[in-house]
Amino acid sequence: MNNFAIARDFEEGRTEFLREEYGPDCYTDDIGCAIIYDERSAIRELIDDEYAIKLKFDIDGGIEGYERVEL
Repeated sequence: MNNFAIARDFEEGRTEFLREEYGPDCYTDDIGCAIIYDERSAIRELIDDEYAIKLKFDIDGGIEGYERVEL
């Protein structure tokens, strides 16, 4: 099931989410724009200071939150 994203801690306690796999501007602060992965793909994509998050969805399929997880 695709319910993981990749995040990193940024300045001033902000969290950023991976929205593109390559490029100078590949992070966003909008979780709705994040790439959503299955568990195996999320593990393969992690680099440097990134970590996996498990997404929580509401009844309509929208993202209502997330929690940091160790994969």
